Amino acid sequence: MSTAKQLAAAGSLVLPLLVGTGGTALADGGPASELIQDQSAQSSVVQNNINVSPVNQVNAGGKGDQAAQTWTNQSNVNDTEHDQSEEQDDA
Repeated sequence: MSTAKQLAAAGSLVLPLLVGTGGTALADGGPASELIQDQSAQSSVVQNNINVSPVNQVNAGGKGDQAAQTWTNQSNVNDTEHDQSEEQDDA
């Protein structure tokens, strides 16, 4: 092959690669096809923390003698809910 034909052949292969359409042009035999993607993602977190700490105190006594009784009843409730979903459509 002459040098001019070699340059023309190399140019026809390299030019689509330089423009970024080489793989599609060679695979489809035509211009690059358009790819459409729809993506959506949802995530939600619900967190509840409840802390109840009542303090009870009883005082009894009169002049000089006094007595006190104190107690605490503590209650902790923790709850976490996590929902997550993803969706992808290719056209």
